[in-house]
Amino acid sequence: MTYRFRGYSICNAGTSAGGNLISCFTADGPSSPLNLVRVSSTDTSIYLSWESPYTSGGAAITSYTIYMDSGATPSEDWSLLATQTTNAYNATSLTNNIFYRFKVAASN
Repeated sequence: MTYRFRGYSICNAGTSAGGNLISCFTADGPSSPLNLVRVSSTDTSIYLSWESPYTSGGAAITSYTIYMDSGATPSEDWSLLATQTTNAYNATSLTNNIFYRFKVAASN
């Protein structure tokens, strides 16, 4: 969405003619990162990577936040693992035979 602004001065002498018209827009926020994949894994770790979102929402991507959900059955109890600027993450100290889910969010 685009907004347009013009500034005016108001004082005892009256109102000014107004300044230059300024346009600005609101950033909608980025879409979700694409193609989150397991690159490699061991019994206690998993290395994940992803691609930048399809759309940045009008501003540069500044970070990615990685979340994890674990347990015998999936829940919506996501734990924050990290916030970083790169498109890959190595989750460590995992336990063998435990179900893990990961999700990544982009921010700007």
